[in-house]
Amino acid sequence: MTSTSHPLPSDPRPARPPAGSTDAALHSLLPYLGALVLACLALQVTIALTGGRIALLAALLTAVIAAGAAIYLGTRGRALGRLRFGLLIAHALLYVSVNGSFALHAFVRSALGEGLDPSWGGPMLAMPGIWALGFLTHAAGSLAGRGFEAGRA
Repeated sequence: MTSTSHPLPSDPRPARPPAGSTDAALHSLLPYLGALVLACLALQVTIALTGGRIALLAALLTAVIAAGAAIYLGTRGRALGRLRFGLLIAHALLYVSVNGSFALHAFVRSALGEGLDPSWGGPMLAMPGIWALGFLTHAAGSLAGRGFEAGRA
C-alpha cells in the first residue's frame, strides 16, 4: 500500500527565500528598517553624548549609515527593483530614518530647553531639503515608469 501523503518536514520553520528572489527582497525590508533605526539611534545618542554639536564624528557616523544603505541596495537592489515601488520604499525608509532621527533629536533638545547649536543647520535644513528633491525625483520616475497598477514580470 502506497501513501499519497507528503512527508513531514524535519524543520518546522518556513524556508527562507533565495537571496536574489523578490520574496527575499520583500522580507529584507523590515530588517533593513530595524538596522536603520538602530544605526540612527546610535548616531543620535553619540551626538547627545558629545555635547549636542554636529561635528566630524556625527558626519562619519552618518556616512557609515549611507554606506550600509549602499551595501543593502548593492545586494538587494536588483530584486527590490522587481517589486512594485521596492526601491522607492527602501529610499523612503532611509530618508525617514535619517532625517526623522535628526528632527526628533532637535525636538527633544528644544523641549528640554537645551536649544540647538548652529551646527544643526545642515542636518535640519539642507539635508532634508536637498534630499527631498532627490526623493521627489525618484518618486516621479517610479510613478511615470510603472504607476500604481502596472505590474512587472
